[in-house]
Amino acid sequence: MSDKKASRKKKYNANKYVKKEYKTLLTGTSYVIAPEHIDYLETRFDSVNEKFLDNLKYALKNFDSISLSFRYTKSLKVTPLLVIYSIIDTYGKNKKINVILSQVSDMVNTAITSTGNFESAEHRFDILKRKEGLPVIQGNNAEVIQLQKKIIDTLVELYLDKTNEKFTDRRFEIGIAIQETLDNVGRHAYPNKEHHERLWWFWCGMIDGKLYIAIYDMGKGIPNTILNSSIDYMKLIEQNYKNYDLMKNKLIDVPLPTVSAHIRETISDEVLIRSAMSSEISTTTKEKHGKGSSRIKALIKNEKESFLLIFSCKGLYQYSLYDETNNQNGGEIAISLSNSLCGTLIQWSL
Repeated sequence: MSDKKASRKKKYNANKYVKKEYKTLLTGTSYVIAPEHIDYLETRFDSVNEKFLDNLKYALKNFDSISLSFRYTKSLKVTPLLVIYSIIDTYGKNKKINVILSQVSDMVNTAITSTGNFESAEHRFDILKRKEGLPVIQGNNAEVIQLQKKIIDTLVELYLDKTNEKFTDRRFEIGIAIQETLDNVGRHAYPNKEHHERLWWFWCGMIDGKLYIAIYDMGKGIPNTILNSSIDYMKLIEQNYKNYDLMKNKLIDVPLPTVSAHIRETISDEVLIRSAMSSEISTTTKEKHGKGSSRIKALIKNEKESFLLIFSCKGLYQYSLYDETNNQNGGEIAISLSNSLCGTLIQWSL
């Protein structure tokens, strides 16, 4: 009985530190405490993680100095770090950020330092220019051609085995997947913004012998951008409605904006993401851009730890070729998130 009580006392509670947070606000420094677990796959982007991002954004908007504490954080996946960096890069320019490392996990601290230790975007870019590593890099659509070449060249030099017989094919697949994803950001994620305002964040690194690549944008999100005038709406309806013929007849002469609104209300975000990744649905009338989903998925191999994750709005999509039970096709999984994540977050585990 006493052991259970002790374990409950140690459980992370964000409200436990409210008094300390407000006390530091009086001194002009905001104290932002990270959750115990920052892992959007396991937590399904729960309210604790959502509140942490909101607190961080508020602190950076309203204070010149913040203390960002991971003191009690036990697990921190690199992919959510791109979301954290995006908030810091957007709202934390010329702000003083004191990072407090974890007291309970060396892996958390490694994730923080390997991605750039929350230094400025300019400082992290200098690391890339010197080819000393690939921390989280901020880019935009205006400079995407030059920057993606530098990123891909550095990735190849640091992380790919040039003696491997599949090196050339792998380099090509990775390059195409990155280019396609960044191209999608430029064409879809920020429809009403100038090219230099269409921001994205990139990270790549090795974890336990596996190569991980992640890209994040703060745009509209796949569930919203898939519903444009050039999509095959009838194919989308056919894939996702049981009463396809009835729905087709109901909507066939209806204006596209009405069809789009109806689909947005009746199909969940995770299903819309899965549809966007289908090779049968093209979201552009330009033929050369109609096969982007297959290029993005082409990096995934029939291996246990090889998979693709896409988080967007309230949807999570996972793609794998490996099935642990019978080593056959692992297929796709579409899951609802607990809260809506701004933009789109993509991770390849290779």
